[in-house]
Amino acid sequence: MSKSEYSQSEERSQTISLFTSIWGFGLSNTNKLFKMGMRSVTDLQNNMHLLSVNQKIGLKYFDDSQKRIPYDETTEIYNVINKYLHEVMPEDIIESIVCGSYRRQQPDSGIIDILITRKDDGKVEGILESLLEKLKNIGLIRETLTFSKNFKCKNQFNGICKLKESLPFRRLDIKVINTKTYKHKYLNKLG
Repeated sequence: MSKSEYSQSEERSQTISLFTSIWGFGLSNTNKLFKMGMRSVTDLQNNMHLLSVNQKIGLKYFDDSQKRIPYDETTEIYNVINKYLHEVMPEDIIESIVCGSYRRQQPDSGIIDILITRKDDGKVEGILESLLEKLKNIGLIRETLTFSKNFKCKNQFNGICKLKESLPFRRLDIKVINTKTYKHKYLNKLG
C-alpha cells in the first residue's frame, strides 16, 4: 500500500468512526457521506438536507453525547424514573435496575441503561408508555429516538433526557421485560 493509499484509508477509517458514533448513522450511509466528501461534524451540519430525521437528532445532541455521565447524576436520574415508575405500577409487582457501567460501579458511563422487570409473568403492555408520559410531563425526557413494543415480553425506549438545565443532555435507554429468564439474559448483555 502506498503512502497516499494508506493516508486515504486512515482518513476513511477516522471519518467512519466519527460518523458512526453519532446516533442514526450506520456504516452504509456513513460510506455514502464519505464518498460525497464529508469528513467532519461541520460537514454534516452544513449538509443537513442530506440527513434523515434520526441523523439530525443525533447530530443535535452529538456534543453532549460525547460527555461521560457521572455516577451521581445517573443515580439522580434513576431515582426520578423509579419514583414515577412506582406511580405507574406498585413496587411489589415491578422492579428496576440501572445496568452497564453504573451497575459495575464505574465512576461514569456513556449511556444510562435501565431495565424494568415485572416480578410476575404479566404483560408489559402500557407500562413504558405510561412511564414515558409522566417523564415527558416533568421535562426529564426531551427526545424520543426509538420506541418499540412487543406486548408479550418487551418494550424498549431510546431517547434523550436532561435532569437540570445546567447539565448536558444524556442518552437514556429503558427496557421493560416481564420474566426472570429475560431479566438474566438482559443483565448479562447490558452488564
